[in-house]
Order: sequence, then structure tokens, then C-alpha cells
Amino acid sequence: MAYADWLQTLAEIGLGFAGFSALIAGMRGQDETPDLENSNRGRAVVETSLSVLFGCTVPVILIGLGLAETTAFRIAGGLFLLVGAPLSARGFHRAMAGRDRGRSMQPALAILSFIAGAAGLGFSFACALGRPEAFVPTYYFGALIGILGISAVNFAGFVFAINNDPAKDID
Repeated sequence: MAYADWLQTLAEIGLGFAGFSALIAGMRGQDETPDLENSNRGRAVVETSLSVLFGCTVPVILIGLGLAETTAFRIAGGLFLLVGAPLSARGFHRAMAGRDRGRSMQPALAILSFIAGAAGLGFSFACALGRPEAFVPTYYFGALIGILGISAVNFAGFVFAINNDPAKDID
């Protein structure tokens, strides 16, 4: 199967992002009140990481059920698009809602997150479309990397969140 080792690696990275985010959230929860922006970032990390984890398993299961490799990747790409598009839209809506409340994501992180999401959804669409057929597994792999990119950007923002309260700054 094309990209079998890479699918396993992406699943492991996704689990790592989700696990470390949960650990960081748990540690922060003891010391300070939850911040809406960081809560949304943590949630985005978990949602995108777990979607990549499940996305890595779908083609393996479909191929195991006897489907041809290209067909399995096309179906997985279509499912990833159907599930990923609403999740991505909801995640960007949450980010914009936080922005409307006076909070704003750093512009570089927002741009990187948008590019990663667009790439993930674009590759999912290309995968489901299936032309040229030889590129279908590569399209699917690109979709997973794009969505994992959203997770990586949010993980970076979550871990390195800057406290805007100058009274709490340590000099």
C-alpha cells in the first residue's frame, strides 16, 4: 500500500499533538483560569489530530475489505472532505468569533492555519475527484498533511501563548 509507513507516522504525530495538548491543558488548568482563545486552540489541536488519526486508518480498512488501493483512497478522500469541511469551517468560525470579542490570533498563525486548511480540503477534493488516477494516494497524503498542519499551527499557538497581561509578566 502506498504511503503505509507515512500513514502510521502521521497517526503517531497526531496522537502526540493531541496527547501533549491534553497534558498542557491539564497543567494550565491547575494554575490559571481558562482562556477562551487557548481553549479553542487546544480543542482545534485535538479535533484535527484525531481526524488525521482516523483518516490514516480508513484506507487501510478499506483495502483490507478488498477494495482496490486507488478506490480505497478515493473513498477515504471523499469521506475526509465530507467530515473535514464542516469541522474546518467550524474551527475557523470559532477563531473569528474569538477575534470579534477583542481577541485575535497572531496574523502569521492565522495565515498558516488558513493555508494548511485550504491545502487539506483541496487535496481531499482532488483525491475524491481521482484524476490523474496515479496521484490519488499522494493527494490523500497531502490532505492529511494539510489538516495536520492546522493542528501544528494551533499547537504552536497553544504552547507558546503570550500572556497579554503585563502585571503577570516576569522580568
